[in-house]
Amino acid sequence: MKQIAGAIASMCLLTSCADKTPTSVYKHCVSASGESEYFIAIDVAGSDGSLRYRYFGQDVLYRINDLQIRNTEIKGVAPFANSATGEVRGTPVEFSYDWSKESFYDAFVEFECSQLQDRELAELPEIGGASTE
Repeated sequence: MKQIAGAIASMCLLTSCADKTPTSVYKHCVSASGESEYFIAIDVAGSDGSLRYRYFGQDVLYRINDLQIRNTEIKGVAPFANSATGEVRGTPVEFSYDWSKESFYDAFVEFECSQLQDRELAELPEIGGASTE
């Protein structure tokens, strides 16, 4: 058993395990100011997912419909889908997520990410809200 663990560790050092593309990403990402946050659910294999954005009382959901993968980065676009706080439209989010650094970028703002413990947080709660879907 120790030999297998050692072999895996050696392979990771030689091939950089961080470079392996994840099949899915579930993260909670917070800006340096702590004033805005994203709950991220990305199905890399299916090239879709959702971004839930909360900022100063806004609670907005964006649906990912375009993904590209390059090196250790996932880039995409997510148009407005729905809101729990009354918004009826929004500017699509152009984003990137670097899994080797666990960093998410919305335009030029960097967010530090940690594992999303409750995946349901990546969706809006089942209360009112307008939808464009």
